[in-house]
Amino acid sequence: MGGIIFVGQRKSLCGDYLPPCGGYLPVRRLPPPVRRLPPAVAVTSRCGGYLPPCGGYLPPCGGYLPPCGGYLPVRRLPPPVRRLPPAVAVTSRVWRLPPPVWRLPPVVAVTSPRGGYLPPWRLPPPVRWLPPPVRLLPPPVRWLPAPGPQWRDGAALDGRAVSGAKCIIPLSGTKQNAGISKGDCIFSLCCNYGHREEDIFFLPSSSCSFLTKPRIRPGQGKVKLAVLQNYAFSVAALELSSADLQNPRKNKEHHTQEMGLKRLIVPRCQVFIIILNFNQSFQPQINNITYMAETGSEPTELLGTRATFSVTQAQHGNVWSASDFTIDLNSLRVSVFTPANAVIGPYTLMIQIYQGQGHSMTYLVGTFILLFNPWSAEDDVYLPSEILLQEYIMMDYGFVYKGRKRFITAWPWNYGQFEDDVIDICLEILNKSLYFLKNPSKDHSQWNDVVYVCRVVSAIINSIDDNGVLQGNWGQDYGVSPLEWNGSVAILRRWSAQGGQPVQYGQCRVFAAVMCAVMRCLGVPARIVSNFRSVHNMDGTLTIDTYCDQNAEMLPTQRPDKIWDFHIWNECWMIRKDLPPGYNGWQVLDPTPQQTSSGLFCCGPASVKAIREGEVHLAYDPPFVYAEVNADEVIWLLGDGQAQESIGKEISTKTIGSEEHQNITSSYRYPEGSPEERSVFMKASRSMLGQTRASSPFLDLLGSSGVENQPAQLHPHLARTPQWGQDLLLTLCAWRVPDRAHPQGPIRLVLRFCAQLHGRGTQEPLWRQEVCLNLDFGQETQWLLLLPYNNYRNRLTDEKLIRVSGIAQVEETGRSMLVLKDISLEPPHLSTEVSKRAEVGKALRVRIGLTNNQMEPLSNCIMVLERSGLIHGQISKSLETLMAGHTLEIQLDLYPIKAGPRQLQVLISSNKVKEIKGYRDIFVTAARAS
Repeated sequence: MGGIIFVGQRKSLCGDYLPPCGGYLPVRRLPPPVRRLPPAVAVTSRCGGYLPPCGGYLPPCGGYLPPCGGYLPVRRLPPPVRRLPPAVAVTSRVWRLPPPVWRLPPVVAVTSPRGGYLPPWRLPPPVRWLPPPVRLLPPPVRWLPAPGPQWRDGAALDGRAVSGAKCIIPLSGTKQNAGISKGDCIFSLCCNYGHREEDIFFLPSSSCSFLTKPRIRPGQGKVKLAVLQNYAFSVAALELSSADLQNPRKNKEHHTQEMGLKRLIVPRCQVFIIILNFNQSFQPQINNITYMAETGSEPTELLGTRATFSVTQAQHGNVWSASDFTIDLNSLRVSVFTPANAVIGPYTLMIQIYQGQGHSMTYLVGTFILLFNPWSAEDDVYLPSEILLQEYIMMDYGFVYKGRKRFITAWPWNYGQFEDDVIDICLEILNKSLYFLKNPSKDHSQWNDVVYVCRVVSAIINSIDDNGVLQGNWGQDYGVSPLEWNGSVAILRRWSAQGGQPVQYGQCRVFAAVMCAVMRCLGVPARIVSNFRSVHNMDGTLTIDTYCDQNAEMLPTQRPDKIWDFHIWNECWMIRKDLPPGYNGWQVLDPTPQQTSSGLFCCGPASVKAIREGEVHLAYDPPFVYAEVNADEVIWLLGDGQAQESIGKEISTKTIGSEEHQNITSSYRYPEGSPEERSVFMKASRSMLGQTRASSPFLDLLGSSGVENQPAQLHPHLARTPQWGQDLLLTLCAWRVPDRAHPQGPIRLVLRFCAQLHGRGTQEPLWRQEVCLNLDFGQETQWLLLLPYNNYRNRLTDEKLIRVSGIAQVEETGRSMLVLKDISLEPPHLSTEVSKRAEVGKALRVRIGLTNNQMEPLSNCIMVLERSGLIHGQISKSLETLMAGHTLEIQLDLYPIKAGPRQLQVLISSNKVKEIKGYRDIFVTAARAS
């Protein structure tokens, strides 16, 4: 008969089963036939085990001991389950048990593949539980051949210790049988000539690894023992019972508690603690454990997606390590360190326990997610300011700034990077990039490089090259207007729910806001930047030509260059090891699909410092960004032939701790017209255009201050706030100044004004007006210009931008001057008020008011409320038609979910106006103890 060896289980040579929880099995032969138990037989013994109808035994700690041997995880077993009296012993066959029936210790779990019962003697302590969770043994199960016994004739058991680790009782091949003592000693051997083979049984111990003196009975003589040389029967092997990654406490220490407490999310280059519970005491001198951390579909150590490490006394270097361990009974507490260059993403942590003679067992410890760590000086995204970290990592709401240079409006936005499922969606986004689909292993191995990850995200946010998150639309045929989004969470969830299909629709502000949420979620400091009067320079000439006729109408052009009233991109903070020293810090990333980079529609990261210094040869994409903030708009007046410069840009981002915008233009360029600005401009021009094109007379003109003085100054101003649905009123201020062509005396100006939709010069003008003015020195003249609402009511785009242009011709000289005014119309005002105190789980009364100050009703009104920490997802409600001059008031109760500063965002869209927005800052206190 052969023997069988399992990890944590044993089988005697006769085929009986020795469970790891302790107990012992009789080998009495049971007469056939073998009958199965009826299905209703269920729980038995005081340990509360489950006895399935197939004859196996299910111990209370979760293991399953089938009659054929082996060890299987618990499956769902059919009801009914019936509890039997606790004094009944365990059996897997229907067989009457001979008296006496002894009570079992509460944690004993035993069975036999042939049935049987517990013999009527006391079990030797200690008796151990099966280690939860129970694991499936790896197939195949091998039967070990029984080697031939080597006899030692006349070996008397006279009190000498016999090595129990090398002795096993012969069950066949001899008429003289050795038994096992029924006394208190474990592994004690004695002669037992009077017993039959069927009466032989084995008493295992889970705690004793030594021998005591054997007990010799009267009349016992010599005994023949078989010594197995090829296999040593030993005590139960070390097994993992459970593991604790201490998610709630550690997420608070790692600044990830807002992402939830159900799983471990840890920044790299930081220690996290795990507690391993074993089935017996851990002995570091004997037990050999190897730790394995894996990420990606095909983890390998060569690509850095698999790390193998052992326990050491202390942490050594920037490598994966386990150190600072402490032992408490059967528990091992270990500190795991992740290096600063580790690949980010979801990880699986395992341990491998070596059990001798080439045997090992691998256990799953748990899973965790690794992020970039801006708090660590060793990480490439290290930001050395807690104030900045709170703003650019921990702040989950903010503002997007839009409008025009002198009329900037704040657009509230919910980033929601700490919502429970957002981190999973962000990792799903990385898995959908073209780089990942082409070579998953190589792509995943580069997730340790923040520059690479930023480029991947910049490309996947738009959907030009792949099934990115957002589909762009700059027309008027919308599914969901880009103006109707309140935050990133709804967009990311819709993309994931659609199976990775692009969400419709987005424009630059939406692209940038979604990318900001993704980068903050991954641990990269990020912010949104608005560039007013932003240039999209397709041909790289650093000039945008615009043509205007004598009636002040902007003429269409065949060139693909564009000038946006505003364009929005991202900045991310990082160290640029791929660039020369001095270009770390904020880097421009633009997910809006405007131009390809390395074959994909993405942009950046481009160093802001490199853009300011005109170092456009550095990676990645500085020429494109440099043109966005430095290219000159040149307006050509037909019939005059003179070039007019129109440069008026402001680059803004959110002020720390405030909703106001901060002017950061000086970070991108030197002051307009300064020697440094013109020098950098010429350097960048030569790098982008080459020496020949960069030395053209026109660029020389732009590089000088050779714009002639004009005989008059003309400035149009808004006489009142421009509101959609009302007439627009402007005031033109004009005064005489001396010039070389006409140094003295009055002049007469003929002004022709027109209004056009901004960026749509090919359409018929909305309005025209002609004005004649007489100007003399020391005299300022004002003139009112009225643009009626009926002229633009049905012709505006969703952006509601109007450009008013005028040509002023001097009758005395025939020279012309250009006047420009861009107008952004304000939507109706939305008010939001909340009760004074907000507390987690308590009702918070919200009052929303909207007044229709237009001349016509607003119909098809829909209200959407959103805010992470205040609302699960969104609240959407249809509203009644709001008549002209009427006010709509709405009241509802919210129940805050999380404590801390929050911002409630409200959006009302209608048939006429798509974005009527309001917001209210709310501080939510933690729930008071009851």
